[in-house]
Amino acid sequence: MDKLASERGRVFYTQNPAMPGIPACAGVLCGRKSGRLVWRANFLETPRASGDLTLQTRLDHRATNTTLRRTTTNPFVASEGYPFLIGAALLVMVAGRYFGWLEAIPPLLLFGYFFLLFRDPERPVPAVPLGVVSPVDGVVLDVGLTEHSMLGAEAQVISIRVNSLGTYTARSPVEGKVLDFATDGPAEPQTTGNGGLWLRTDEGDDVVLRFREHRFGLVPKAFARYGERVGQGQRCAFLRLTAVAEVQVPVVARLQVEAGQSVTAGSDVLARLPSH
Repeated sequence: MDKLASERGRVFYTQNPAMPGIPACAGVLCGRKSGRLVWRANFLETPRASGDLTLQTRLDHRATNTTLRRTTTNPFVASEGYPFLIGAALLVMVAGRYFGWLEAIPPLLLFGYFFLLFRDPERPVPAVPLGVVSPVDGVVLDVGLTEHSMLGAEAQVISIRVNSLGTYTARSPVEGKVLDFATDGPAEPQTTGNGGLWLRTDEGDDVVLRFREHRFGLVPKAFARYGERVGQGQRCAFLRLTAVAEVQVPVVARLQVEAGQSVTAGSDVLARLPSH
């Protein structure tokens, strides 16, 4: 960015390097948070001709890039954990009031366990548009090639052992559109197990997120819907104590991890998709 406005509400622009003098992005400065400037931006429409240029943009205080924005309203704990935390907190209060605070220690420890289990902190998403980020916290189990991906084609597979006390929600590996295996997939997809989340990027690359080895029979619950567009690193599913996450990427993708490597959900890059 050439120059950032230093006053709240002031409009700023960035320049398009391919077309000098034509702004590529515009936004409004909102203020400061933890010593950093906070701003919201809308990308402007790319000109189709060198003649008249019509810019489609909103330059008010509500302007935001809805495709790439990160969710900021999560209160550090996933919503599925609320009943467990409330129940444990009630046990602490009842035990402390009627039996003594020594007896309140076990339910207090239970509350602490639930807090760690359902924690869902914000994660910084790397500035790698073609990167495939890790959907979970954990350790890479294996990296290999398969001829029988869930889309029925050859693909590279990255398997990750999920840290049960890591972030409770899975993050979308890439930015793209959620597709349905039943209606958008091949005639004979390899839909073994409990299915998965199929994402197609703007460049036409297909990335599949799949979970297996579910603990206590609890199957992960996706809250990203078919046809919805999700951002890179955006929350997309509750993990529910699943043991292994599997990311399937095109064979032309460049892998960035190896077996035994620890990865962080939404932040660490597993692979890079080709530039088309």
